[in-house]
Amino acid sequence: MPAKRYCVADPEAALIDRLILDQVTVGSRVLDLGCGDGRLLCRLRDERGCSIQGIELDHARVVEAIHKGVPVLQADLDEGLDEVPDASFDFAILSQTLQQVLKPQDLLLQMLRVAGKIEPVFVESIEDMPRAILSAAQDGDVVITMGAGSIGGVPGKLVSGEV
Repeated sequence: MPAKRYCVADPEAALIDRLILDQVTVGSRVLDLGCGDGRLLCRLRDERGCSIQGIELDHARVVEAIHKGVPVLQADLDEGLDEVPDASFDFAILSQTLQQVLKPQDLLLQMLRVAGKIEPVFVESIEDMPRAILSAAQDGDVVITMGAGSIGGVPGKLVSGEV
């Protein structure tokens, strides 16, 4: 059987996907909030043997995900995750989505309810971010960086070992 190919137009998205893939334990139950077209979930299913579920607001992206065989619910994350049972996932992924929600604190609390723990790391200077992440992260942790400007370079520094 030929290898599956995934088209990722944005090289930063490919880097973020790789960081997430490397952190998710094989065979885990994964919920991706704001899953888009399901690209990351497909890779988690195919490369890591994960049980997957997506939630996406945009109808066209929901249809794309379904065409890829990704189970996805069309829902607004600002309305909560009430339909998701407590502790039903090992990982809840929120990649490049938190800045889109109106009630981020509520969503983070819901993620904690459905998938375990969240440990935020705050730094005074962007230069301190990679070192702070490395000192706080443990095996199995998924790291989310958010902000503006030069924060986009943080994942690359972590992967390349420039810290």
